[in-house]
Amino acid sequence: DIALVPNTTFGINIVAQGLRWRSGDSLVAFEDDFPSNLLPWRLLAERGVEIRLVPGGEPTVETILSHCDRSTRLV
Repeated sequence: DIALVPNTTFGINIVAQGLRWRSGDSLVAFEDDFPSNLLPWRLLAERGVEIRLVPGGEPTVETILSHCDRSTRLV
């Protein structure tokens, strides 16, 4: 499916608020991402979602995967 939205932040908010997050879920994001792209994920912490931040620079697949486990619902 393809959805056209006004901007990236709007699209991220649709995903962040559209999934049925449960306390104990986790997601992986990049610590040096643009602030407005991180804020929707940080707000999920209020619902018990753990945000795992991959360090800046040029992350490898291995680095990203090291932040994932069975609780990870989104990268």
